[in-house]
Amino acid sequence: MDKGPWLRQQVEKTPTALTCRVRGAERADDGTVRVTAEIRNAGALPAVKTCVAVDGADRAVADDAYFWLEPGETKMVVVRVQPKAGVETSGLRVSASAWNAPRAE
Repeated sequence: MDKGPWLRQQVEKTPTALTCRVRGAERADDGTVRVTAEIRNAGALPAVKTCVAVDGADRAVADDAYFWLEPGETKMVVVRVQPKAGVETSGLRVSASAWNAPRAE
């Protein structure tokens, strides 16, 4: 499903734009980091199959993934992250993308 079914090609023809801002990051006792990101559809069309990614992570699990965002809609997503060895909390880079929106950091 990474490349998407036939529908993805149709959706890609209706581009939109996303913004992604980190609103907080807390390190837990077990070494994981809880990152809160604000994802906003800044475009004029719905964002389809929106997801969050974290660079600098061995593992990242979001509380929501592959969701729909209406134009102007904002969603807070919490991601539990296991950073790569030697990566500090400040070194984690959070981004969002959708089938019809390029990666936004």
